[in-house]
Amino acid sequence: MARPFCEILGEISGGMLASRLSDELADLSAAVAATSKAGTLTLTVKLTPNGVNSVFVTGDVKAKAPADTMPKSIFFTTSSGDLLRNDPDQPELPNIRAVVGIKGVK
Repeated sequence: MARPFCEILGEISGGMLASRLSDELADLSAAVAATSKAGTLTLTVKLTPNGVNSVFVTGDVKAKAPADTMPKSIFFTTSSGDLLRNDPDQPELPNIRAVVGIKGVK
C-alpha cells in the first residue's frame, strides 16, 4: 500500500505547501460564497530526479477565484452616441419632484 498523500503533502517544503493550500482554499471558499459562482484550486506537485533513489519534490498552488461582477445599469442611447439614464424619447411628466423625509424613501 502506498503512503497516504496527505502525509507526504504535509512534509513538502516543511509543511509550507500544505499551509498555503489551506489558506488558498479558505480564500476561495469565501469568494465562492460571496459571488455564488464556481472557483477552482489547483495543486501541482513536481518530482525532479536527484541521483540514485532520490527526487526533489516541489509544489505550487493556484486558485482561480470567481470574478465579483458589478450589477448592470440600463442607459438609453442618442443618435450622437451619448448615454442617458432617462429615455430621451419619453417625455417627462411636469411638476414631478422627489419626496424627501418620508421613512423608507431615499
